[in-house]
Amino acid sequence: MTLTAEQNRALRILADLHPTGCPDALMTYTHGFDIETLLSLTRRGFAGARREKIRVGDYATQVAHLRITEEGRRALMPLNTDEARRIAVNIATRGDL
Repeated sequence: MTLTAEQNRALRILADLHPTGCPDALMTYTHGFDIETLLSLTRRGFAGARREKIRVGDYATQVAHLRITEEGRRALMPLNTDEARRIAVNIATRGDL
């Protein structure tokens, strides 16, 4: 369940700034994410996407509306103490410290 720094940033923005979701264009143009990062989050179940029809005057189009999932929220949670201790022991026994 490892996230890249960019995936982590995208999930944090969805969780903190857009808890009810936002259009994919907002994530790409305003926040600077490439579409592949957003697609990887939806493929892995960390974010969901649904199509929405929007109309501006006589112009109608569809946009993808992104929203963080519970799995995405869990991925952002800090490690619990037992898990952190187990990882620290593994690193120490490998000599990575």
